[in-house]
Amino acid sequence: MSIKENAILVGPFIGELWWEIFHFSGHILYQKIKNPKTKVIVLTRPNRFDLYGCYCDVLIPLKIENEREYGQECFTLKNFSVPYYNAIIKKFRESYENKYNVKQHIYPSIDPFYNLKWQLPRSQFIYTFKPRMINRDITNKIYSLGMKNLVATDVHDLFELADCEMVNISNFVYELKRFPHAKITELGCIIELIKACRFFVGNMQSITSRLALLLGVPLIAYNETYEDTEIRIISNTPVFKCTNIEEGILNYEDYIRSQKNRPRK
Repeated sequence: MSIKENAILVGPFIGELWWEIFHFSGHILYQKIKNPKTKVIVLTRPNRFDLYGCYCDVLIPLKIENEREYGQECFTLKNFSVPYYNAIIKKFRESYENKYNVKQHIYPSIDPFYNLKWQLPRSQFIYTFKPRMINRDITNKIYSLGMKNLVATDVHDLFELADCEMVNISNFVYELKRFPHAKITELGCIIELIKACRFFVGNMQSITSRLALLLGVPLIAYNETYEDTEIRIISNTPVFKCTNIEEGILNYEDYIRSQKNRPRK
């Protein structure tokens, strides 16, 4: 009799993208690093596969009938049937429990009486996202990662940097259409792009700006409305608030110089 491999089942996740990024996927990365020999099998939307990327062993596309009729809300969809959700969970588990020794099945509760932001231990989250390698390869074809001084932005105000390659996220997503491939996602390529950048220009109202902070990339926060305390809940990565982008960049450069000049302990 063969011994079953251990596995962690993940999902379904049916809610908002940011909630999957910040309040859920980071825990799965933590679990895989803690248990590297355990298979991780994820059920989520295909355009979110690369939140789990190289940490995941099996990716299962989540398809929800008539999904457009529902609005995404936190961990769930508005007015989504809890019994239907539970049926998806049950079917997913039954599909794999005969093949694997299922050690955990991790999924959010969508019960309206259980609406905590942190359903999983806050101390057990990491955000070292590693999309599948094809995402980096395609991104590298567009912008030679590591070879250029990259800065990314999702604001449309014009500004110039003499020694940098400026990348607008909207333009980058458009460029990706030239490279159709079944195993790339916009999200995966954006993660790879941001990871290669000196800093990101945007503000906390955009998911890409928040994602940059999770990835440890400093943010030039243009016309920022978030309070410092709200920003620090997400990350301790440096943020430089400004109403003038050039001024924000100067503050960033002053910070970098000050860090270089700090005496070593």
